[in-house]
Amino acid sequence: MTHRPSDTDAPPAAPTVAPPLGPGGASDTGWIMVAAIVIGVLTVLLLVTTVLVTRSGTTEKPKASAPASSATPTAVKTTAAEGSTNIKCDGTFIVELARSTNASADARVETVAAKEKNGKFLDAAASCSTYESEGVRRVAYIGPFDTLAKACAARVKTKDMKAVLHKMDADQVGDSYCICRDVPTLPVLQSGAGTNGDAATLLMIAEVQRMLKALGFFQPKIDGAPYGPRTVSAVQAFQTDRKLYASGVVDQPTWTALRRSKDDGRPFC
Repeated sequence: MTHRPSDTDAPPAAPTVAPPLGPGGASDTGWIMVAAIVIGVLTVLLLVTTVLVTRSGTTEKPKASAPASSATPTAVKTTAAEGSTNIKCDGTFIVELARSTNASADARVETVAAKEKNGKFLDAAASCSTYESEGVRRVAYIGPFDTLAKACAARVKTKDMKAVLHKMDADQVGDSYCICRDVPTLPVLQSGAGTNGDAATLLMIAEVQRMLKALGFFQPKIDGAPYGPRTVSAVQAFQTDRKLYASGVVDQPTWTALRRSKDDGRPFC
């Protein structure tokens, strides 16, 4: 007999449906959460990588340091010796009283300058380079004078038989000579000249001896002695060499020949 449910019977309960399972038994919601986390991590990593790449691309590479330029050597300024009065290469003339070529003689030169009226001394290293090739250190002098004639007159006043003239010119080597003055005639010198002690005559004799010595004709020491036999012999040797009459007298033709002579290729005048 078929059982018919009565009005009082409770309706049957609806069957409980289990949520669909994903792989491995996890629910779809769990997978979604995992996927979201993974995507978030990957996104963060991508952003970080992008930033790093961008920065590395825009960062300037360190510039290669330029080679250090070689330092320009600084010219060493020579400090002039205390008390020196130096002269530029201005073409003036000085009367040179003494010179030194080593440190031990510097004091002597300074003393000579101090004893001479209007005397001074120059420090060759801080003055005109005219003395450089001769290795000169100090020079006691008077001057400067703008003409050779004025320097010659000043030399006579010193009565110093060892005094010489020097032109302050960078190309000047050796002494300057009073016979090179622009004068029509020069005094005739012969045996016995200067025995009266005349300073002008004795200085002129010394100058002739100095020129003949430079040319290899005069050997004795130049000391301002009167015109004697040794000077006569030297003049005769020079005259013979220049095809002049060997009288031993310094006359006008002999003066002319001396003025035209050269010392190591440099004309006396």
